[in-house]
Amino acid sequence: MTMSRLTHRLAVMSALFVASGAPLAAEIAACSGGTAAGFACQDIHLLAQMPLAEIGGGSGNDIWGWTDPATGREYALMGRSTGVGFIDVTEPENPDYLGDLASAAGSSPWRDIKVHDDHAFIVADAAGDHGMQVFSLARLRGVTTSTEFTADLVYDGFEHAHNLAINEETGFAYAVGTETCSGGLHMIDISQPLSPLFVGCFDADGDTHDAQCVAYDGPDDDYRNREICFAANEDTVTIVDVTDKSDPAMVARVTYPEVGFVHQGWLTEDHRYYLQNDELDERLFGAGTRTNVWDVRDLDNPRLSGSYEALTEAIDHNLYVHDDFVFEANYRAGLRILELGDLARGELEEIAFFDTYPDDDSPEFDGAWSVYPYFASGTIVVSDINRGLFVLSPDLSPIIFADDFESGTFSTWSRRVGSAVEIVEPGLKGSRFAATIDVSGGPTPAFLESRHPKREKSFTVSLLLDANRVDLGDGEVEFLRLVGKKKRPVAALTLAQTGDRYRVHAYASTRAADLQWVGSTKVPGGRPVALRLEWRRASGADATDGVLRLFRKKKKKADATDLESGTLVVNTVQLGLPSGVVEPAAAGAFVLDRFLSSPR
Repeated sequence: MTMSRLTHRLAVMSALFVASGAPLAAEIAACSGGTAAGFACQDIHLLAQMPLAEIGGGSGNDIWGWTDPATGREYALMGRSTGVGFIDVTEPENPDYLGDLASAAGSSPWRDIKVHDDHAFIVADAAGDHGMQVFSLARLRGVTTSTEFTADLVYDGFEHAHNLAINEETGFAYAVGTETCSGGLHMIDISQPLSPLFVGCFDADGDTHDAQCVAYDGPDDDYRNREICFAANEDTVTIVDVTDKSDPAMVARVTYPEVGFVHQGWLTEDHRYYLQNDELDERLFGAGTRTNVWDVRDLDNPRLSGSYEALTEAIDHNLYVHDDFVFEANYRAGLRILELGDLARGELEEIAFFDTYPDDDSPEFDGAWSVYPYFASGTIVVSDINRGLFVLSPDLSPIIFADDFESGTFSTWSRRVGSAVEIVEPGLKGSRFAATIDVSGGPTPAFLESRHPKREKSFTVSLLLDANRVDLGDGEVEFLRLVGKKKRPVAALTLAQTGDRYRVHAYASTRAADLQWVGSTKVPGGRPVALRLEWRRASGADATDGVLRLFRKKKKKADATDLESGTLVVNTVQLGLPSGVVEPAAAGAFVLDRFLSSPR
């Protein structure tokens, strides 16, 4: 059973236009005890929330992100029924609304945004003669007051479009659900963003709801280095070779049992699997929130390898894959993060969530519309139909609990090896991380090793100091040592105790320079203190600096001297790197999430 686009639109519109109150902004809150500022959560912290009234009004829809290559600043591009809001989220606890680009035509619950070459491309559906707005994002630099922006250009090759896909590698855009090309792929050369040029249609399979188009780099040699689109075509997943824009060719067209409305999907980074959502199967068939996993290692013969069905009954809406995780905006169930398992068997596992719609998880068209998980900082932004913009920080790394620092007793992923306790956990991209605590003579070095550091960009390690439980006996423990393939030290975190004071030595190394910070803090009795060390490599061809940070608290900022005095207000101690490009081999790895004195 399938549903026509018109019927589908009417169902969504009837839900989206139901009158609702204007929720208030939520305060910054860590996810603790399963909630953060009244929102149900697991391992995702709330950094900020901006209601719709604060970012231009209307109802929320799509979201995308842009990182300024000149400044490194991060921006959320938040779609709304009346336009697009631009928010600087570089300081995620204090997002800054810069202004609005109004709709080129009428108001619409559907707006879609993508970015190429520092320009935003924006389409809208059911909004009259809207076309595709093109906006130079460089205009956001230096904006200090809320600004009403205008588009640099409006492409008029179509009036309306439901979605927009952009292949940033090739410089082509693909508008779908237009009144042209039978609703299929309307192809545009945007290699010169302010001179978009129509180059062709794919109209052999009717209406396309959404698509991802890539320069194919998967295992199927027949299509290596060709431009391939994976289209969500309402009742099928359709694969199209669009290398020749004048003569695109259908590669495959497949469907599956209990198809409701094939809505959207995204490839894994190795182009071996395609994860796909269905917007209506929960309503039509009573399924739990379901994610389909397609084996596309043979593009001519895609195969449904399995489906993940969540405990929630909410509708899944938009999903994106980043590293070994899939980030899903699932309407009333909010943001859900799944870890990729054995995809040949369709295995996914939910590891974190943040429910932006706390009322319930019923299969209705409210709550989280989309998510952007690609900022280098790790900040996640979510657009919510009812509550606006959520700025979130997930904890996605393995958790290792140390019950007793001196004896080295661990509760998970551990085994006793002679006088040592060894913890081994698979890491990202096929790495393996190993941490060892020698427990034969009290507090002795504990280290963690990444055997494939060159593919990683950052690491974070945290520990919770509780004066009532943790006593190093005036000893010293190296909690983290990250090394490269040739055992060259990349980073380390050492903790030493003298009486009631703890000395922290943080170290990170690159080929250009070493970063070090040494400070001490007093841990008051009965008040556990959290320390977090972060090292992140600068990215991009013009990268000139790396950052070593030590965090005490997130809400307030202070100078390094505050850590010396033992106050609890320190947010960041930052050391810049001297000029010079940070080599890829200097990259660290995202390794440990928390070193805790006791399990949660």
